[in-house]
Amino acid sequence: MESVFREERKRLLQMPSELANRSVCAVISDGDGVILSMHDGGPFRDTATRVRLVEGADWSERARGINAIGTAIAEKSPVAVIGPAHYEYRNAGLFCYASPIFDVHGELVAVFDITGPMERHDPSFGLIVRTAATSMERSLRALSHARAGFRNLGALERLVTRSSTPALLVEARGPVSVHNDAARKAFLRDRAYVDCETLFGMDFPALAAMAREGCEPRFETRDAVFRVKLDPLLDLDERPFGIVVHFDRLDARANGAGGAGVAHGASGAGDVNASVGPLPSGEAVARAELPVGARRSGEPIPASFDAIYATDAAVLESKRLAATFAKTLLPMLLLAETGTGKELFARAIHRASGCANGPFVAINCGAVAPALLESELFGYAPGAFTGAGKRGSDGLLGAADGGTLLLDEIAEMPPPLQASLLRALDDGSYRRLGDPRPRRASFRLIGATCRDLGAMVERGDFRSDLFFRLHGASIRIPPLRDRSDRIGLARALLDLHHAPAPILGLSAIAYIEEHHWPGNVRELKNALTHAVALAGSGPIERQHLPERILGASPPTRTRSEVLREAAASAVRASDGNISEAARKLGVARDTLYRMLRQK
Repeated sequence: MESVFREERKRLLQMPSELANRSVCAVISDGDGVILSMHDGGPFRDTATRVRLVEGADWSERARGINAIGTAIAEKSPVAVIGPAHYEYRNAGLFCYASPIFDVHGELVAVFDITGPMERHDPSFGLIVRTAATSMERSLRALSHARAGFRNLGALERLVTRSSTPALLVEARGPVSVHNDAARKAFLRDRAYVDCETLFGMDFPALAAMAREGCEPRFETRDAVFRVKLDPLLDLDERPFGIVVHFDRLDARANGAGGAGVAHGASGAGDVNASVGPLPSGEAVARAELPVGARRSGEPIPASFDAIYATDAAVLESKRLAATFAKTLLPMLLLAETGTGKELFARAIHRASGCANGPFVAINCGAVAPALLESELFGYAPGAFTGAGKRGSDGLLGAADGGTLLLDEIAEMPPPLQASLLRALDDGSYRRLGDPRPRRASFRLIGATCRDLGAMVERGDFRSDLFFRLHGASIRIPPLRDRSDRIGLARALLDLHHAPAPILGLSAIAYIEEHHWPGNVRELKNALTHAVALAGSGPIERQHLPERILGASPPTRTRSEVLREAAASAVRASDGNISEAARKLGVARDTLYRMLRQK
């Protein structure tokens, strides 16, 4: 696989010389975030070298925090990290678009990225990056099929499309992309997206196990029963990456009744003739004697939610509901206190949705000054205001096109922007600042708030029409104090962020159980990091937890007051220049605005 990828990298990533003229770099990293090659860059090359955007550098989130390459690996989806959204302050002057590259098994093998200075920022780079990544995936796919005995994809497509019976190609990653007319008429119909899960009611590994065992399951529609023949496509390591599926009709069914004597409905866990779920419309169902390990019990929560630890019943129910609604196009509203993990839920929903191959874009509406929020969301035309870029900006709505937009703390959005957002949600159109021409963007919206939106609507502080437009589905995330799995969560956080993970002593366990945790999971995570530093190699005990959460007397001024006063003092000392004040404090502008808004 490495040699194949190396050759493809040489061929596909020779980006046009235009990149040098635009002073941006095309970068490719391996699946761990280590940069393998740089292309063009022109005058930007020197800046790239200074920030260590060089071959051999590690740009994983573990090494550099939030950045396009590392975050694309963590999220397994295209991302945009613009300016101060970077974790490292020295990268606040850069824009980065990155897209992961998957092989035919669905494994992340590389990341393609375009990075440049903010004055050269253009949202169209996002499309360039996604297109290049798709092209490489298509080439890797073609090479795998060639090694399986097909000289090109066209030969395999002809084998499927010329079959006299319904036939299709199921691949480990992606939808059913090759099928003949007989298969379309029999059960695919005009569905825009059909994959192994929706067609057969089982994931690809389970279907591949059946193919390797030589099973010939039955597949039922309302009108007929088919015997299914499964021919796996194997790579050089004998791993299946695709299955050619042929459907041989056994008998006809009258008005959807009767049939081959196989009862509808799910079987019990011990039934070897287990049935797998039908298509959402109830039109078809595949049945077979499943190999050990291939049987499903209930509807599993997608793997994208694995990052959210939970054994508490209420949190598990929140995950289940979120996973259920993720498959729909409904806008979603996450209702939770600060620090409970709203963005974790939003990212999991995105990765489990039909928008997973698009970008995930997030903004905290409460962390951006109202005067700037409009331009951040809707973008601006060239010259729309003093300091506006020459190319203008499509804004976050444009950046989220084809993906998911998370508006955190949406209750803080000013009323005029609420009206503009409502129009964008109704028909997908919006206008940039200073631009009379409408633009369009299609995205899945997720709103999040810790406020009581219903009460705000009654008071007139939040538009009722926007509220009902957002309220397609709502998910409540319980606060940490109400969760029964606090100890398990604490151990999971230690395992995730500290190696080797220290042991929780009995006194620490008792305190974690009894403490109110007003800061929720964020407070628990910080408390554990504090304790690890004090405990060293020994077990964590109560005395290692921060004094402020052990009931110490509160200071004369709260932390919020101290932060707000420090921010205001820096602004006064900079004569109102926000950028200069942020530099004096060593924080991003977004952080400074957040400090000024502390209550």
